Amino acid sequence: MESTSVYWILVADLLEANGIEDVLVDTREVRMVPDCKSDVKDCQWLQKQHNCGFLRGGFRPPEQIAAVRTVLHERENLIGIRT
Repeated sequence: MESTSVYWILVADLLEANGIEDVLVDTREVRMVPDCKSDVKDCQWLQKQHNCGFLRGGFRPPEQIAAVRTVLHERENLIGIRT
């Protein structure tokens, strides 16, 4: 799965909750895909690359660390708004 903005988070969480392993791929590593101009072709190409072992999974912190990071980001945003 490509890590596009924040849209992947809900899908990844649902897959993980149902016991399905997902691999998050950085879009900067796969953006220059030849002849993959549609989502269907793009996902098929990503699947082939993953099956061959060419894609690295991105880092997803554990749930507790992600919660703390969210609070810290929100605090930073509020401080920025105040100043």
